[in-house]
Amino acid sequence: QVSISNSIGSLRMLGSVDWRDFTEAASAIETILREDPGGVYGRMDFITRDRYRHVVERLAKGGALSEVEVAQTTLRLAREGAAMGRDDETAAHVGFHLIGKGLPYLERTVQARLTIFQRLCRISRRFSFFFYLSAITLITLFLTSGLVIKAYEDGAREWLLGAVYVLALLATSQLAVALVNWVAQLLVTPD
Repeated sequence: QVSISNSIGSLRMLGSVDWRDFTEAASAIETILREDPGGVYGRMDFITRDRYRHVVERLAKGGALSEVEVAQTTLRLAREGAAMGRDDETAAHVGFHLIGKGLPYLERTVQARLTIFQRLCRISRRFSFFFYLSAITLITLFLTSGLVIKAYEDGAREWLLGAVYVLALLATSQLAVALVNWVAQLLVTPD
């Protein structure tokens, strides 16, 4: 009974601990990133700071440096950005280098290797409009051609095939847009 009582007491204590605060207090990465020269990092919400820490972890996992070294490199780049004294001051924030336009330079600096999936995602984001329109066009043409072929096999005449083509093109394009939007919603995460 004493052992079960102690176990229950320990579980209650574990349930009362704020693990977010504990994680941030114990994290060496958090300590380094809080030195953000822009002073923005410390005022951000937990989820955003956690996203930054995950980027540091990913870069360390795919590179030659440790997580602490990646965080220190990020801080050094932010300090260099602050020293430049640019008007927008975005380069003075560690987020510019972790999730913004400075990320490719940081990846090269820490010698991080991207996986094939990460490379494909980066290419698809760069040319997202092209992929979006291509997917809609391919689905539309595939579905439309299937309907026109079926009408031809059923003995439709030329003028009727033209009408089937135009109507099928309108209907399948709407379906294609809906399908591509649905898939894009599932695959693409917001920034």
